Amino acid sequence: GGASVPGVADVAIFKKNTSNQGTGSNLIMRKNVNWGGIEMHQSFTGSIHTGTSSVVLGGSGLRIGSGTFRIGSGETTGYLFKTSGSIVMSGGTLRNASARNRLALSGSLTQSGGVFAFSGTIIFNGTANQNFHFRRRADLSIPYSFSGIIVNAKGAATADNILLSGSTVSS
Repeated sequence: GGASVPGVADVAIFKKNTSNQGTGSNLIMRKNVNWGGIEMHQSFTGSIHTGTSSVVLGGSGLRIGSGTFRIGSGETTGYLFKTSGSIVMSGGTLRNASARNRLALSGSLTQSGGVFAFSGTIIFNGTANQNFHFRRRADLSIPYSFSGIIVNAKGAATADNILLSGSTVSS
């Protein structure tokens, strides 16, 4: 595939193509998007910037193997990124432009590699248990902080917990 704009059921895939082009391409979103998901393969070395656009992803969520995904632009506020799926990072970078930016997800947030540099508010909206696994880079000399973590769980009793691992959280 390729060359067409993804729709609500489609997953936008960013990777090196067979002619060795496109590995370092950059995408700046200029309109709001509603896609099934985004996959940034290990061969993708470019960046995706949401700017002032809002991004809504379906159950396929966001998968980052390489490259940079940057949420927001300047002091933009509100939900700039929502997914009914999970965010999974095995590499690459996820960052934001302002502590006023918001990221909402119904699935889990798992960082096994790469750099998770989101300083805005993370909102967990799941109806089942959600995992929040991130690791602070050892080479950062200052503690990492979020503007907030909101648990807006909608499940019954113990089916809506946030399971935290990988780093310490303090208030």
